[in-house]
Amino acid sequence: MIVVLLILLGAFGAAAVAVTIGRLALERLAIRLYWEEQLGLSFVLGSAIWSSIVFALCTVHGIYKAVLIGLAAVIVLYGYQRRFYRWQGPSLPALSGLWKLTVSAVAVVFGVLYLSHAMAPEVSPDGAAYHLGLVGQYFRGRGFVPITTSIYANLSQAMEMLFLLPFAIGRHPAAAMSHLTFLFALPWLILCYGRRIGQAAGGAFAAILFFCAPVIGLDGVSAYNDVATASAIFTVFYLLQIWKQERAAGLLTAIGIAAGFAFALKYTALVALPFAIATIAWNMRREGRRMLMPLLRVCAIAAVLIVPWLIKNSIVIGNPVSPFLNSVFKNPHVHIAFEQHYQKHMAMYALTTRSEIPLQVTVKGDKLTGLIGPVFLLSPLLFLLFGNPAFRPIALAGLLFLLPYPANVGTRFLIPVVPFLALSIGIVCARLDRLALALALLHAVLSWPTVIPLYAAKYAWRIDGFPWKYALYLRPAEEYLFKRVSNYRITREIERVVPPGKRILGMNQIPEAYTRADFLVGFQSATGDNLVDIFQCGFIPERRAVGRTQYRFPRQKLNRIRLVQNVDLPEERWSVAELRVSNNGQPVERNALWRVRSSANPWDAAAAFDNSLVTRWSSWEPRKAGMFLEVEFPAPVEADEVWLEISRDQTPGQMTLEGYDSYGNKYVLSANTIESEIQPQRGLRLAATRELMARGIDYLLLFDHDYGWDDVWRNSRYWGMEVAAEKDNARLYRLLGNIPAEEKR
Repeated sequence: MIVVLLILLGAFGAAAVAVTIGRLALERLAIRLYWEEQLGLSFVLGSAIWSSIVFALCTVHGIYKAVLIGLAAVIVLYGYQRRFYRWQGPSLPALSGLWKLTVSAVAVVFGVLYLSHAMAPEVSPDGAAYHLGLVGQYFRGRGFVPITTSIYANLSQAMEMLFLLPFAIGRHPAAAMSHLTFLFALPWLILCYGRRIGQAAGGAFAAILFFCAPVIGLDGVSAYNDVATASAIFTVFYLLQIWKQERAAGLLTAIGIAAGFAFALKYTALVALPFAIATIAWNMRREGRRMLMPLLRVCAIAAVLIVPWLIKNSIVIGNPVSPFLNSVFKNPHVHIAFEQHYQKHMAMYALTTRSEIPLQVTVKGDKLTGLIGPVFLLSPLLFLLFGNPAFRPIALAGLLFLLPYPANVGTRFLIPVVPFLALSIGIVCARLDRLALALALLHAVLSWPTVIPLYAAKYAWRIDGFPWKYALYLRPAEEYLFKRVSNYRITREIERVVPPGKRILGMNQIPEAYTRADFLVGFQSATGDNLVDIFQCGFIPERRAVGRTQYRFPRQKLNRIRLVQNVDLPEERWSVAELRVSNNGQPVERNALWRVRSSANPWDAAAAFDNSLVTRWSSWEPRKAGMFLEVEFPAPVEADEVWLEISRDQTPGQMTLEGYDSYGNKYVLSANTIESEIQPQRGLRLAATRELMARGIDYLLLFDHDYGWDDVWRNSRYWGMEVAAEKDNARLYRLLGNIPAEEKR
């Protein structure tokens, strides 16, 4: 039972810290609220402030268990002494008895279900992979450690900051439980808002719709950040509606805190700040009042929570909004090609057409990872509300927060919009009270785990089962993890056989939250892209340098040569394995004083001059006219030929060779090429392994669905590798870099 107590202590201790800080902030800002509103809003605002405090601790490497617990204890004790946990004062209009009974029953039934999943070992894909994986790294590193090999370390991470305290006390489940507190807080705020605007039944209906929605329930019980993000966004909306009535200056500060917190939780929630600015500006202008100072106040407060994340990324990555806008903030850590591919995938997932979205997000749930429930198909009823004044701000907010959704059409990216959609449907249905009650109960029934398979797709992402024995730790946690976490078995083997300080390259994610190993996922960084490319050169003919492109010109002295693209080829990226300069049939000897440059991906340009056929310089963005690769010599070099060794996964030719003399004059050396094939090279598998080792890779993890796994399995000796561990469909190879003498060929 000690495990259960630690989990509860971690989660509810973190919640108490947030509530205390939030109550103190509301008191200092002199914001008048009903006691029910104080409970929900103080939690969200306090979470925002606490996340910034933890960020500061991470920055100064002050993340020690004793520091976190000691600071939390002082804050909670202060709150107890100030009687912050006694909720008194004016109350919102009451719910009718039937609605109160319904809301209470649904809250208890689904609350127990959610608690059983949140308290059980963390098994969510992203939570077990990178959310808590990053938390573990920060906790072990006493704060922020520079991570340039994972795009997920570049995102704003206010939720990871909130995870650190419960993680220090109750480990992974306590962190998931801290996200669950937002799942309880947001429906409470939705209900409060409905009661505030005289739509108590509509608010109760909306709270049930949100609380029971399958994807929201699963997201909320996991170490994710979507429900927390929705809570911050709804808090901005809620405070703005109060401000429109009261115009209290303290509300502007609270709005700034909530808006900044929204971005600090998730990039896509940045729209909360423009929404706040536009709402304040519109209302101030209508009244003919000066708006500059109120707007500056909101922006300045929000910036306190936003800017630190931008600075962190600027220092570590060189791009404040990494992993996006890499074509604007060019850096060596995230390739432009990755960003373009990522955006293309997130805009469609497995959809054939976007017309599938309504049914996917409400009923099916397999292609967009989750569903919100069939009752949301009633959304067209909202046209009945255009004349209702209570509906307009809700509809406007819902439409605005829907704007980022097309960039990522996964169902859980609709979660910030669901409160507004649910409130709107609730206001419509509440005109017929008994009908609204029946629909709310129907939604709850349709959202129950054993009912969902009756109508949803087989592989819809949803809560499955009632793991109360694992939640109470009456059964071993390892047993649950083995059953529910993909790739957990090989992760435990990695933890067992890989010595500290050794780096592993993998093609796909593993539950990094359950290992201390330095694991690098190929697609998550420019470093990973390059390593995977080296590996694939060992066995994919199209990736090898099997083609030769020659440029011949009259012998002359050159200070610099430049290879320039002539055409746009948006479906290809340009790569060069080797660029060689020749004079009278003899290669010009290279030396360290040669200065190589490229217009795209200049950090890897030297790979085209390193005499290795398993490395290559690549643009890592589409080929386009004007793109160049060049070399400048320390002293004039006599030459009459330049030839390239290239792979055949690109169109040959389409380039012009330019030369520069000692006076800086530029002229075309040759626009005509001679194309030929190179005799296939032997030993590239071993060369690839040695290059991986030279770049700090000690192990290679391959699953049976990874491209090339079968070649390594059949030819591991010729790769210079040996199996270090094997579980299920995964093999961990130790890189040796040599072939037994009797096996060399």
